[in-house]
Amino acid sequence: MQQAQSRTLAAAGPDKGNSTFTSVNELFPALIRSRVSSAHESLVMIINRQAAYVPKAQRTSNAQIQQIENAARRYSVPGETVLRDIELNGLTHRLAIVDVRVEGDQADGVMVVASDITTQRADIFDSLRTFSLVSLGTILLAGIVGFVVTGRLLTPVKRLREATAAVTSDELTQRVPVPDSDDDISQLAANFNHMLDRLEEGFSDQRRFLDVTQTRALGLDELDRM
Repeated sequence: MQQAQSRTLAAAGPDKGNSTFTSVNELFPALIRSRVSSAHESLVMIINRQAAYVPKAQRTSNAQIQQIENAARRYSVPGETVLRDIELNGLTHRLAIVDVRVEGDQADGVMVVASDITTQRADIFDSLRTFSLVSLGTILLAGIVGFVVTGRLLTPVKRLREATAAVTSDELTQRVPVPDSDDDISQLAANFNHMLDRLEEGFSDQRRFLDVTQTRALGLDELDRM
């Protein structure tokens, strides 16, 4: 990409008109102006194996520039872009070493883009850790909320189960609290209470009938004895 950019700019010329760059010394400043470097990148323009242009905005020490020069001398290949990793101030930098030539100029031009991959990887890992912690917290919070909500939803079902277990033919006064909501569980609890009401009323009628029958039977027995 860097090599294609330099070739396009060289063909366009200083004023992007019909004129073209006549030397690497003209091309490199234009390349620096046209390229926006990220916070983790350094740019060094080398002419005839000596650093010639370094953007003023970037903080590149003389020692770092010297190391980049040495790497460019060692690894640059005419007409190609070469990628190499080197250590700068204890951090791994990936160098994109781009051979730059201008037709008619005998100067050897090399553009070197040094990308601090150590810091970039650390930023990525920090983002992953933050994302993982946020995801874990979200999952835990969702689990707690789900547990609480599920418990509240199942409480009426538990009460209904306990009430059905307590119902016998001798004990029909047990009733289920009806939740203050309009859902199937509330309707089920209300229907269960209505069923108990009918059962209790039916058993009461049956007891009254048996009492009356028993009373009449006793009266007939007394009449027979007389």
